[in-house]
Amino acid sequence: MADGALEVPDPGDTGWFAAAGRPGAPGYAVVAGHVDSYEGPDVFYRLGELTVGDEVRVRTANGALATFLVQAKEQQPKESLPQSRMWRSDGRRMLALITCGGEFDRDARTYRDNVIIYAELAPDRTQGAPNKGR
Repeated sequence: MADGALEVPDPGDTGWFAAAGRPGAPGYAVVAGHVDSYEGPDVFYRLGELTVGDEVRVRTANGALATFLVQAKEQQPKESLPQSRMWRSDGRRMLALITCGGEFDRDARTYRDNVIIYAELAPDRTQGAPNKGR
């Protein structure tokens, strides 16, 4: 978004926060997706099932497959998102995956919390871009 806010992706899709890093680059790459919609489960429906040590694979812009290892999972009120640790970088190659969670507010038609998975690039686990034409 023009104001720098994290844009909510369309149902059935994920959104990469362009103001953050790219997957595999130093800092956090931030990817958001819906847990569900009025049509049922969505792309991050099972995100909350990830546990420390699980692998997450992301296809990078150059076609390489980057493997990240889950370091932590947290659930926090949506208003806490601007203060989340994913906006601070210590130079490590990190990934933050965000979806909705917690109690559903029927009046506001949204979940009250966010579920955030924090993962770090696994050492020596990024595979090169697919070999085209060979």
